[in-house]
Amino acid sequence: MTKGFDKVMRYFVIFISLVMLSLSFIDPKAPWGVSIDFMGLLLPQAVYTFFFVVCIFLYLPMIVVGFYYFVKSAVRLVKFRDLRGGFEPFILFALIVVSLSRFGDWVVYEIF
Repeated sequence: MTKGFDKVMRYFVIFISLVMLSLSFIDPKAPWGVSIDFMGLLLPQAVYTFFFVVCIFLYLPMIVVGFYYFVKSAVRLVKFRDLRGGFEPFILFALIVVSLSRFGDWVVYEIF
């Protein structure tokens, strides 16, 4: 059961990291080329705002998850001498660090 949870958490972390990276490449003041009015919501802007709010709320938990993957990688590399087993958590740690730093810079410099 924990192996399944770990797999789901890994995919969720990858998804949120990629969303953070993709949001950091979008200018918040840029006009939308296509806008669909659906039940009072403009779809591209509503989706953009939803993902922005989700990423803001998940910023601190992603730091904790990144630290978890760093420790997991270090333990596997040092204690078990397992390069293959320690490489995957390190790649996830690197992805989290890059996405958090890029998203944090984008929020501070572009939004505020």
